[in-house]
Amino acid sequence: MPKVIIALDRIIRGLTVGLFAVIPLFFLPLTRDFFDTNKWLLTCVAAVVILLIWSVRTVLARDITFSPSPAAAGTGLLTLVLFLSFLIASRNRVEAAMVPTGFVTFAALTLVIFFGGAFVNRGAQTLLKWMLFVTSTILAVIAVYLFFGIGKLMFPNVSYLADSLWTPAGNSIAAMSVMLLTLPLLVEETVSAYRKKADMNMTFASVMTLVVIFGSVLTLVQVVPRISTNLLPLSTAWAVLLEMFKTPVGLLFGVGAENFLAAFSAGRPSAYNALPVWNIRFTVSSSMLLHLATTAGLVGTAGLFVFGRNLITGWKTGHWGLRVSFILALLLILLTPPNITVLVAIVALMLLKPHHTEAVKTISVPDQARQALFGGIGLAILIFGLSAFGLYKVYAAEHFFYRSLLAAQANNGTDTYNLQNRTVNTNPYVTQYHITFAQTNLALANGIASSVGQNDKQTLTEEERQLVSRLIQQSINEGKLAINLSPGNILAWETLAGVYQNIAGVVTGADDWAIIAYQQAVRLDPVNPILRLNLAGSYIVKQDFPSALQQLQLAAALKPDLANIHYNLAFVYRQMKDPLREAAALQTALALLPAGSADADRVTKELEDAKAKLSAEEIAVLEGQKAADSGVQSPLSTPATRPEPQITPKIDLGQEASPQAQAQPPLPPEPTITPTRAPSPAATSATPSAGTTQVPPEGEGP
Repeated sequence: MPKVIIALDRIIRGLTVGLFAVIPLFFLPLTRDFFDTNKWLLTCVAAVVILLIWSVRTVLARDITFSPSPAAAGTGLLTLVLFLSFLIASRNRVEAAMVPTGFVTFAALTLVIFFGGAFVNRGAQTLLKWMLFVTSTILAVIAVYLFFGIGKLMFPNVSYLADSLWTPAGNSIAAMSVMLLTLPLLVEETVSAYRKKADMNMTFASVMTLVVIFGSVLTLVQVVPRISTNLLPLSTAWAVLLEMFKTPVGLLFGVGAENFLAAFSAGRPSAYNALPVWNIRFTVSSSMLLHLATTAGLVGTAGLFVFGRNLITGWKTGHWGLRVSFILALLLILLTPPNITVLVAIVALMLLKPHHTEAVKTISVPDQARQALFGGIGLAILIFGLSAFGLYKVYAAEHFFYRSLLAAQANNGTDTYNLQNRTVNTNPYVTQYHITFAQTNLALANGIASSVGQNDKQTLTEEERQLVSRLIQQSINEGKLAINLSPGNILAWETLAGVYQNIAGVVTGADDWAIIAYQQAVRLDPVNPILRLNLAGSYIVKQDFPSALQQLQLAAALKPDLANIHYNLAFVYRQMKDPLREAAALQTALALLPAGSADADRVTKELEDAKAKLSAEEIAVLEGQKAADSGVQSPLSTPATRPEPQITPKIDLGQEASPQAQAQPPLPPEPTITPTRAPSPAATSATPSAGTTQVPPEGEGP
């Protein structure tokens, strides 16, 4: 065999083995998500590079070598069914393609296994196994170091090393999963080396085994107490799944890979509000099985079952350690959230099957068909070029966005604005970019408008009014662009509603538009009490107290133990001249607040004022009422009857700024304004309603 063919074989083999070994450890602090985004990109790049090198090798060798193994068949079928869901259920296909556990990832893994796996021989299998051992050991060592605070002592300037659960795997569940998957193989290797009297192998394997066990235990004891507050409860995930199955498209093809948040918002039951995680919005389900069933429907579920079947196909021909690892892999699919690190580790196990090398096929190409090979390499080059261009655009936008967040933290408004403008022009198909850019524009506009009344400044200059008008228009437009990309995204509607609510004192008609946007948000997330609280706030601005009362009563029914709802109810009752109900609401709020807190003192004073208006009979009725038990409460917020900031006269943006009007295309790459007032760092993230939080992206948290 010519040396160039041998060299290409080694390169393909090295890329394949190296990819599976390095993914659990690979991360880059260049994007907003250090972990999954970069692991996804590396997997895609490795796949297209292997395809290109394989194509060149095929032409030079005049034969086609591939591996139609059960691993390739399993990932290939999943790719096919997820692609069907992608075509039918996904509205924003760019975002769907960027999901780390979506069809693009499975397609990349299929290419790696089908083409690169053909060159994984027995020696490469042994190398891959030991590289997985090393990877797991490194993860375990990091877990041990951080648990005892050594990482913080060694690298005091690296902030994320202060977290005892930080891991390059992306999150602690992924790290623990990788360690558990390799642990049976390590134990088997130790026992085998002992029986063969291979002292060096036994020493290395036994030390690695002990380290991995220790690291797994330390991770486990930290993760278990946090599961109830960091993972979507199984009962809620099941309820969301059943709700999505009520439509034919949802039943067969799911809601789309990018739409789990929309499914969660629409499908979670009201009982969710009684759970400790009631204010968390989850972007993944409880397990890979439930997640694929929700996002890809029955076709995705069927594909996953075939993948699981292929996972254990021929497992009896392997060693007992591999069989135990396969059982653990199935349990991880059933019990843990989807994660690209775990997925790649499971596929790596499939490459270790003894019969994998027996599935390799080589077909000689006759001379008369050689022209077709050149056509094939041309197609491979085209795929490589298009993939490289697309991946560059995706990664460049992620990098610009991350730099904009750093600029916001540094209070640099100009760089924040310009980098986010560059982000949405580089990749205009990501909803989060537009949501954040909308908030940045709003923060800059508020900063300028709030200068009125400071340092004896009575009004804005004409130039400042034009700048505020431009920023507000851009904020509204970005919010509407986010909605156009993802009409079911609750964060997009919430952001637009928040923009309107914040500019009600500046822009004519904004208070009405805020109500329209919040009404749509409530339709998308009907059991969210905070959305109804915010909608009530918009009604209060309009002095529509009956409508505000209706929303607050619904919010109180959904979340009776939230003090702020009852405090706002008391405010509305006060405006409606109903002191008895005002006092009852204040009494309920007081019972829910920590004794001695500033909020409790404020409510106590207001309750005394309300009681002063009551008769003795009414006070007796009030004293007989029982309030709910106290819980953890967010600070009380006084209902706003006069939105801030205020500008006189208000800016008239016309009906083009209303929620019903169409959004305009994104701004050109070079903005015509460079505001210097920086938004707060909080303004550059997708901010849910007051009192709610968003679940950390994949790669953060336990």
